[in-house]
Amino acid sequence: MSDNDDLEGVIEYRADHIELDDLEKITAENPFYKNVVKKLMSRGSKVIIGPRGVGKTHHMRIAYKNCLKDKSKPFPIYVSFSKYLRLEPLKSRSSIAIQFFHCWVLCKILIAIRESSLLLNKNLHSELSEDTSITWDSISLFCEQIEKQQQKDWHEEILEIISINFVSEIINELLLGNKRKHAIILCDDAALVLTQDYMVEFFDIFRSLKSSKISPKASVYPSTEFGPRFHLGHDAEEVPCWP
Repeated sequence: MSDNDDLEGVIEYRADHIELDDLEKITAENPFYKNVVKKLMSRGSKVIIGPRGVGKTHHMRIAYKNCLKDKSKPFPIYVSFSKYLRLEPLKSRSSIAIQFFHCWVLCKILIAIRESSLLLNKNLHSELSEDTSITWDSISLFCEQIEKQQQKDWHEEILEIISINFVSEIINELLLGNKRKHAIILCDDAALVLTQDYMVEFFDIFRSLKSSKISPKASVYPSTEFGPRFHLGHDAEEVPCWP
């Protein structure tokens, strides 16, 4: 029997493709991973480090589920950046590729905020704020188009309005509306990008989002290079995700 025959019928399960309830059922708890989940739900920036397949996504989503069902825990925002390799071609096509990437990251976080609110049965207004005509649907459309390297004239308004402060204000308003004291942003697949400029920009955003009420978390590989402006131990606590 060949190796291929041995592997026939084997299915690889990815935690981001499994429903939260089902994921919780197949989770085997132990002290080490309980501590990882605890770190993900705690205050302060954390970088979860481990090679592929050790459970970074799995335990991010478990932390997300725990927070969704327990009002005493932080308001959870789970966002995967697995598609941001699609923004690589912009580096050679646009002189403002970094600005597009910056805005795309923030828009992905906004989409994740809306998803969390819907799961908590909280309806949001169609407009993001009273001071802008930008809607939640236009945010989603922007992400879809920029992932296909489609630049539109109306994107200029998105680039102008969406900022760190804009996202932070929306999160702070949601904390008041949901009667929660703290929010966590679970940034999954945060170190797949090949372009170093994008990596530096991402961790600038990550660091800037941190506040007394907002704690960003990121999952990365052991070999990740964060760039010259981000320092583990100072800007975020390092949390190993494999025993």
